[in-house]
Amino acid sequence: MYDLRKIYSQLRHYARCTCIITFTYIITCSTNAGVYKWVDEQGNIHFSDSHPEASSADQGFETVRSNKTLSRLPSVKVFYPKAYNKNIPASPLAVAPLKVELPDAQYGEISVGTQWAGYQCDKRIGHFVWKAGNSYLADESLQKMIKDALIKNNYRVTDNFETRFLLASKLKKIIVDTCDDYNEGTVTSDAFVHIEWSVFDSLYRKKLVSIETDGASYASSYGNTNQNTSQAILSAAQVAFDNFLANEQVADAVAINIKLLDTPNKFELIKIPLIYPEEEFTFKQRSAVIKKTAATIRNVSGHGSGVLISSQGHILTNAHVISEGEQFLVFLNNEEYIAQLLRKDVKRDVALLQTTTPPNINSTVISQALPEVGDTIYVVGSPLSESLKYTVTSGIISAQRERKGLSYYQTDTVIHPGNSGGPVYNKQGELIAISVSGLISKAGTSMGINYLIPINDALATLGIIQGEASEKAGYETNGIEGQAKSAFGFKTTHAAKTKSPPSSKTHSQNTSESTTLSSNSTTAEDKAFDLYQSALNAKTNKEFQRAIHLLQQALEVATIKQRQVIFDELYIDTPYAYGQYLIQQRNIDEVTAIIHRMKKYVSQTRNRMANLKKIEQLETTLQHLSYAAQTNMKATLSPVKLTIIEAYLATGLTPQTLNEMRLFFINNISNDITSKFTISNYDRKGNSIHITFADHSGNETTLNFTLPSQ
Repeated sequence: MYDLRKIYSQLRHYARCTCIITFTYIITCSTNAGVYKWVDEQGNIHFSDSHPEASSADQGFETVRSNKTLSRLPSVKVFYPKAYNKNIPASPLAVAPLKVELPDAQYGEISVGTQWAGYQCDKRIGHFVWKAGNSYLADESLQKMIKDALIKNNYRVTDNFETRFLLASKLKKIIVDTCDDYNEGTVTSDAFVHIEWSVFDSLYRKKLVSIETDGASYASSYGNTNQNTSQAILSAAQVAFDNFLANEQVADAVAINIKLLDTPNKFELIKIPLIYPEEEFTFKQRSAVIKKTAATIRNVSGHGSGVLISSQGHILTNAHVISEGEQFLVFLNNEEYIAQLLRKDVKRDVALLQTTTPPNINSTVISQALPEVGDTIYVVGSPLSESLKYTVTSGIISAQRERKGLSYYQTDTVIHPGNSGGPVYNKQGELIAISVSGLISKAGTSMGINYLIPINDALATLGIIQGEASEKAGYETNGIEGQAKSAFGFKTTHAAKTKSPPSSKTHSQNTSESTTLSSNSTTAEDKAFDLYQSALNAKTNKEFQRAIHLLQQALEVATIKQRQVIFDELYIDTPYAYGQYLIQQRNIDEVTAIIHRMKKYVSQTRNRMANLKKIEQLETTLQHLSYAAQTNMKATLSPVKLTIIEAYLATGLTPQTLNEMRLFFINNISNDITSKFTISNYDRKGNSIHITFADHSGNETTLNFTLPSQ
């Protein structure tokens, strides 16, 4: 017979032990698996088992683990991201969308976790399914998180995907557990991610760094299950990215180790030591130099061609070759150079680059003569593939065309993709144009109708002028003396007593210069040479009136052979240099007068078509300056338009006459504007307003706008 009292006592003992064990287990689990999420003074997010005051912050990381006993999510160490603190600037990073590379994801939906439910989330109710694509993680949310973290840690970020450096990411593993807790009445999600982060150099086509990191997030609760899941994955990805930024290799990868060039203001002229021909050669005789100066330009997604136009590393190409990029890899004479964008003009489709280190190469020779229809030409470039660099094709100038107000040479020369921006030469091996476009059949072959941009148009559009330290092809001596001897046909053994006067002289020295030179010269030919050389020195020192005076004196003693050279210098070359100088001073009226005198000289001189190039360059630069001035004036005057519209919307009234408009202008517009401009004409027709303004230099611009309906 059983002793009921004894049995009851044993059951009570067992129950008490069970409660103690259970209670101890619960306390132990809670102590070891609780998660705190906190933000430090710098705004960095951290996770820890304990309260922040007792955390292991000084160790540089926190350990994150799930507080669910049945969770499959592993523990993750969260390291602090390291801010970029190098002495050289960081290269801009473009952030690419996350790529999903989960096993079997390409075949459709896959299980990546577990769905739990119950009063303590102790019931497994199914699998958590990852759908195709980034169903639970919006690309813009992740990219914004990454960009914000980069900026916060002193990195540079750009939205331009033509930039050199790209940050790519691949999701290689993910675990998501969801919980519908009946006891708490909440729906939460836990997430673990394993992501590969890579910094890619698009120019060298290689990974600079590739790091795989883990991230985790727990107990995300933002409404419905999908929102919870998205937030949990995003938070886990942020932890993984912090771990990535904690690695010093990231800063090393984006530290610029090249010297950046100063980019000129878009309205400034660029002085480049161009080479013009002084001796006549053939294309074949110049072929060695032509091959060295033919450039292959690699951008982030392809390549094009170009040409070296100065030994300082200036390279001419098409704007569409460089697209929106700023740095490029250039191949010159089988050497690699990093090049930087200095200037481009999308409408004319031309661009100017410069290598960050000057190549040890003489630049190409630029033609001063304009080609004619029927002339033989040679096209150099890298068609279709970089491996085909230095390819030469030949043909003729088929026609001269005008398209949308721009001039082109048409040619039957075979031109393929990759030739864009490449140099085009005449029979003398002198640069006359750059390739730009052509008609290609569906089969990919040239149809014999291709277009070239004249070299003088390309240079003028980009504001390129001859530099002071000019390089000349074929000189046996350098500098001003070499120019003078070459112009007069003297050899280096010429015995004339030449002088290079100082750059600065007193007025009395200048006025007595011709007397001194005459006394030191022995023949009329030598006198003319000395005066001519002194004039070149004066022009180099921007003493243009003195240069003109010396050239006029040289004409008086020059031989018949010398007179044509002096005439060209007096009426073309010196005025051209003077015009360039006046353009920098914004003296538009005087430049216009100079162009008029140059045209008159060219019209009265036979076989001087090459001089039209300089005239066209001055005219084109004037047009660009005029357009720039108009744009600046309109931007400055934009408050006038806004004030008139606001007054009209408030009162229904606007000035009706010119005098009323002038009065309105003085009374309602700031002194900064009224002190710079006057109103020369005003016209209102219905709701259309036309106001013509003039500045103190006589430049005019017109604001045209329509009043809104009330």
